Amino acid sequence: MRVRFGILACLLLALAALAPLAGCGKKSAAPPTAPAPLPPPPQVSTVFPAPRSVFVDYFTGIWADFAEALDPTTISTQNIYLKVDTVRKPISLSWDAVNRRLYIQPATALALNTTYTVEFSPNLAAADGTPLGATYWWQFTTTSIRHPANPFPADRGVQSPFTTLGFGGNETTPGPLTYEIYAGPDSSLIAARGVPFLYRGTKTLYTPTLRWREHGPTFWSITVENASTSERSNGAVWRFDTPGADAPIDSVDVALSDWGYRVPGFFGGCQDVELLTGRGNFSGIAWQVSFQPQDMKLAGLRMELSATAAYQDSLPGLASVWFTTAPVRCANGLVATTDASSGRLANGVPVGLRTVRFDSDTLDIYVQQALRLRALFGYRYQSVNLIHWVAPRAAEVAFVPMFRLYFFTGNGTIGPGPARPAAAPPGALTGGRAPAPGGAAVRSDLSRFSRLTRGPIHR
Repeated sequence: MRVRFGILACLLLALAALAPLAGCGKKSAAPPTAPAPLPPPPQVSTVFPAPRSVFVDYFTGIWADFAEALDPTTISTQNIYLKVDTVRKPISLSWDAVNRRLYIQPATALALNTTYTVEFSPNLAAADGTPLGATYWWQFTTTSIRHPANPFPADRGVQSPFTTLGFGGNETTPGPLTYEIYAGPDSSLIAARGVPFLYRGTKTLYTPTLRWREHGPTFWSITVENASTSERSNGAVWRFDTPGADAPIDSVDVALSDWGYRVPGFFGGCQDVELLTGRGNFSGIAWQVSFQPQDMKLAGLRMELSATAAYQDSLPGLASVWFTTAPVRCANGLVATTDASSGRLANGVPVGLRTVRFDSDTLDIYVQQALRLRALFGYRYQSVNLIHWVAPRAAEVAFVPMFRLYFFTGNGTIGPGPARPAAAPPGALTGGRAPAPGGAAVRSDLSRFSRLTRGPIHR
C-alpha cells in the first residue's frame, strides 16, 4: 500500500514539473463573447394631431418627429399612408432634416367628422439603414364644421351702409347647423365674442334693420354650431368699410312698369289716374329697381306719394309702404300680396301740403338687397284714412309718384379705422353728409330727405 502511494506521488510531481513547459507552446483560445447589438429602429418621438384627438381642423398639418434621421429613399407613399378605414388617400411628403420632422400633406382638404389613420410601414428606415421593423400608426377625427368663407362684403371691401351680410363655406353635416353673427367697430371684441350676437339662426344671409356705421369700418365674424356634435367653431374676423365722408354721390329716378289699386269686393283700377288706400283699399306700384346696376352702392333714397287736392287734408293718414311677396301686376285685378307681420318698410311723413315721404333704414336696406340679389318684388301702399293719391301719368306731373335712388360713385377716403372709435355703433342714425367736390348740388338734394325725421317703424 505504501509502495502504491509513493508511485502516485512521484507521478504527480512529474506532471507539475512539465506544466511550465506546456505554457511555452500554442496559446489557449479566449472564451467566446456575445455578438454586438443591432442599432435600435428609428423611434417616433412626437406626432400631430395627437393620437385619438377629436374636432381636428380639416386644414390641420400632419407630422411626426423622429429620434434619428431617416433614410430619404424610404420616405415615400410606399411606406407612409393616410387612410380612411382601409382606403388610402393621396398625399405628398416632405422631410425636414434639421428638425427630423416628416410632413404629410393631404392632396385635398380632409372630410368632416371623419376618422383618419396615419400609418408607417416596417420598411421605413433610419439613415443608417435600420428599418422601423414594425408597423406604427395613430388616428384622429376631424371637426364637424367648415369654416365660414366667401364673405359678402368681401374682407376689406367697401359697401353701402345698407348692405346685407352673406357667407358660405359649410356643407351638409350630421345634425343642423346654427350661425351666430357678431359685428361692431372693435375687432378685438368681435374676435373674443365680447358683444351680443346680432343674429342666431340657420340662414347664411343676414338683413339688418338699421344701417351700418358710416365712414368707418365694421368688423364681423361667424360662429357655427353643430347641434348633433355640440361643437362650436369661431370663424375669422372680417372687415368692411362704408364710403368715406368725401365719397361722391349721384342720383337716378327709378322707372315703373305697372300700378293699380284694389277695393274690397271689387278688383279696383289698373293704370288709373288715381291710387286709393285706406278703409281696406290698398295700392301697388311695380318700381323697376332691378333695372339698376346690381353693384350699385346705395347712399339713400326718396320715395314719395302725393294726395289729390281733394284729399290733402287726410294726410298723413297713417300711410305706409310694404314689400310684396310676389311681383306687383295689375291686369284682371291688382296683385300686391305682403307679409302682414313683417312686411312694413316705412311710414309716410308729410313733406308738403299734399306729399308724404316714405323713408327708413329698413326701406333702404330692402332696396339695396333688391339691387344686389335680383330676388325681391315690389311695393304695396296702405293707410288707415281713405286717401286718393295722384297716380303715375296723371295730369298733375309735379305730384306723380317719385322714387329716386342716391348712390356712391366712388369710395372717397377710407381711413385705417381705430379699434375703438368714438363713433356711433352699427345701425345708429347719423346726420347730414359733408359735400364732395363737384357734388354739392346732389348732396344738397340728398340732405332734403332729412334723416332726423326717421323714427321707429310701428308695426
